[in-house]
Amino acid sequence: MFKKLFLTTILIVVSSVSFAGVDDSVSSQPLGEPLDGLSCQEITSGGAKNINLSNADPKLLASDPSRIVMGRASTCYSNEISLLQSNLEDLGIEVIVRSDAMSYAPGLRAGEPGQMVIDPDASYSAWLHEYQHAMDDKAIGWGGMRTLGDSDLRWQWEQNAYEEEMKLMNSLGYQSVVEQLQRNLEAEKLKIYGETH
Repeated sequence: MFKKLFLTTILIVVSSVSFAGVDDSVSSQPLGEPLDGLSCQEITSGGAKNINLSNADPKLLASDPSRIVMGRASTCYSNEISLLQSNLEDLGIEVIVRSDAMSYAPGLRAGEPGQMVIDPDASYSAWLHEYQHAMDDKAIGWGGMRTLGDSDLRWQWEQNAYEEEMKLMNSLGYQSVVEQLQRNLEAEKLKIYGETH
């Protein structure tokens, strides 16, 4: 019980720090339905390629722009997110569903898996982003909280996670979302390194 409480406390602190999972806070406005009522078939085949994001909620653009075109993952990708969640839990990663939060926090100590927090309205793309952070942590043998201090590692993890999102959006033809994700990646770089890098 103490460990979970401590991890939750650490997670709150971590979510205010730019990290591999970043403070991916999402808009309080739930956008669970796909853009303009697109069907799942239209979404998964790229049914609305020319999307103008200029009127979108800025907070959503910064945290989960794919949700604007895809809606929540549970709408069209429920099997895929079930598989991701199962894989994470099999690895010992605690998956916490919490509104207005998305992050991956490494374990307290090296060798321990971390926690993934995901908004119930998150897009499939956002799920892939946070999942990639967990896989990157696994690849280094569960780096623990010390990874927070490694700016180069954090930057590599962000590049890996955004690459997963951009591959998905490119495959569906949502170029405006890819461009927004590229802007978000550059913003992450500034958060990690500051203006001087």
